Parts: sequence; C-alpha cells; structure tokens
Amino acid sequence: MRDHDRVRTKASALAALLTAGLVLTACADDADSDSDARTPAGSTTASAAPTASARPTPDAAQLATLGVNELGAIPVFMYHQLVEKPRRIYDMSPAAFREQLQTLYDAGYRPITAAALAAGEIDLPAGRHPVVLTFDDSTWDQARLLPDGTIDPKSAAGILEAFEREHPDFRATATFFVNSTPEPFTDRRVLTWLAENGYEIAAHTWSHADLGKLDDAGVQAEIGRDVAWLEEAVPGLTVRTLAVPFGVHPRNRELLRAGTFEGVPYRLEAVFGVSEIASPSPYSLRFDLFDIPRLDTGLGVRDAQDALERLAADPTLRYTSDGDPERITFPADRADRLNPDFADRAQPY
Repeated sequence: MRDHDRVRTKASALAALLTAGLVLTACADDADSDSDARTPAGSTTASAAPTASARPTPDAAQLATLGVNELGAIPVFMYHQLVEKPRRIYDMSPAAFREQLQTLYDAGYRPITAAALAAGEIDLPAGRHPVVLTFDDSTWDQARLLPDGTIDPKSAAGILEAFEREHPDFRATATFFVNSTPEPFTDRRVLTWLAENGYEIAAHTWSHADLGKLDDAGVQAEIGRDVAWLEEAVPGLTVRTLAVPFGVHPRNRELLRAGTFEGVPYRLEAVFGVSEIASPSPYSLRFDLFDIPRLDTGLGVRDAQDALERLAADPTLRYTSDGDPERITFPADRADRLNPDFADRAQPY
C-alpha cells in the first residue's frame, strides 16, 4: 500500500511546478570529487561531500546534455555471501564483486545508503547516478576485523575500502541488514567499525524469520529485539531501515513502521523487500517507503545486471543528479510523476 501520509493532491504539485523558476547560474565542467569524509559512529545516513554549494551549477543546456532526471529509477543491489567458489544462488565471488563495482563506477554510479535513499538525501555531483549496495544475513565474508583491528581486505567491506582508495570519487559505503546472532556481527567491534567508517547498520530481524508466518507479537519480537540489540551494541546508533527476510511482509504491515518489544518501542523509516525492478525515485509518486524493491545478485542471477542494462539502454529512465541536493530537477514532461510533497523543491526544465 502506498504511503498516503506523504501524498497530497496532484493538482497542488502542478500549481507549484508552474510557479517554480529554474534557478540555474554559473556553468562549469562536471565536478566528480566526492571526498572520503566518514559518518560518525551511530549515524546511519550517508553524508556525501563536498556539499553542493562547493560544486558548479549546470545551466539548462547542460542539464539536458547530462540527462538530469531526479525522478528516475535507482538500482538497489542485494548481496549475501562472497565465496571464492560460488555454489549457491546467493553466492558471489570476490572477483565478481570487484568487477561489478568497476562496472558501476564506469557507468557513473556512486553509492549511497538505504537510509539516504529512503529520506531523499541524495548528494552527488551533476551527471552521476545513485546506487545502493546492501548486504543481508550477516555472513562472515561481509565484514570482519583482523587481529590488529583493521578491516579484512578480503571481506566485502575491505574490498569496498580498497576500491575507494583506487577511485576516490566512489565513496565506500553500503547498508548492512544485520541479524543479531551470526558471527562476526556478534562482535561489537565489527559493528562499531562499520558505524565509524560511514556504513549503515540496519535491521534484518533477530533470527531471519519469515514474518508472514508470525502473529503480531512474534513480528514485534523479531524486529524489536534486533533493533534494541543493535542500538545497544553501538551507542548512539539509530536503526532507521529494515529488510524483510525472504522479501516477505507480515500480515499486519503497520508493525513494520512501529511496534513494541518487552515494553521498548521501535520505529522505522523505511522497509526494503525484493523485486526485479530498480527502485523508483524517493521523490516519485510511485515510491513506497515500506516496500522499496531490491535487485538480487548471485550465482546465475541476472536481476541486477538486467536492470543496469535496461537503464543504460534508455538513460531517460534512470536517476541522474543535478549536483544540488536541495533541488529536484527533471524534464518538464515528467512533472506528473512528482510526489506533491516535494513540489516546493521542484525545478523542471
């Protein structure tokens, strides 16, 4: 069900669009220089840098040349396990993961977190496209520390860190949807390292339960216990997003927004599922905060690759940044797709 709390009348959006002026001034070459500034421990929101005010602003002609469309689709990749010899559908080799990062980089994609997507906090240089990298199930190969406390370079997080060193404008960030039982994520040092280095720590239920088979109390126990443990493990952390195991929602979907476990309330901003399509823009009428689609990756699975190829074949469909997170810029003929809640930031061209 669509998040009706965020949707007002389409008529008000169109009125706002008609009065919105396109405030675009100085033009310059594309500035593709995100820094490696990191998010403090406990925060789950990606904070890309430099800020838009430090970037040149494209003029109308450049917007068209770049194909700017902030109502376009955003791919959200779902990873599980990295192993040298993939055998299961959810397996991917480290080499294939590195190759996929290179493919994304070459195509102009830059990572943001799941929480940033949900909140519409997308701060990328003009002409770049957001992508969300998510990891489920807390497997050993995703993030682990060496005895000296540094990240294992063979883990997914270690590979991301190395890729950022080679490509400084590709910020090493991702969202880890954590079950609170498997190693190494029972090691609070791992969670702390992730939080201190700009990764989002998010919920995936306590025991990877099928929420569709549980009653209301069971659903709240699985979500609330997981959230409470994560927030206690990393002081200052606020868990903002959840991925439902198996892509299955509970019968009572309101419990995904908020609930209570052992007298302690939890509240979530967004929920991610599984699908074969890229996510709509967070500014789009089609965006549902509590059913955001993700693309599967793994042995013989082409969902993510197919989505990238579809967006490459028709670039007008994908989200392309204007370089200013305070504006929402898009071709004027897409105005009817804008969520009216964002009409005051709309800049059609």
